Amino acid sequence: AGGLEHIRRMDGLVREMICISDGEPDSEEAALRVAKLFTTPISCIFVGPSGGYGEDFLKRLASQNGGNSATADRVLELAAAVERLMIGAGR
Repeated sequence: AGGLEHIRRMDGLVREMICISDGEPDSEEAALRVAKLFTTPISCIFVGPSGGYGEDFLKRLASQNGGNSATADRVLELAAAVERLMIGAGR
């Protein structure tokens, strides 16, 4: 939740925020609570093997305010996932 609280000052100033994470916050409840306060969509990229717990959490986090989610278990996939989400933000 601390990371989301830190970037909250940017809420409304950008079209979309992209969170790249292992999906394991200090407090899941606090992170979801802070995410609900954003008006800017938060899209999430889970870094790790597909099907991991963190992947499910980041999908829930992104769904709080209309963001999208992606998974990248390799560095090359991370770059492609960021590109897909950034292109989608231009919708």
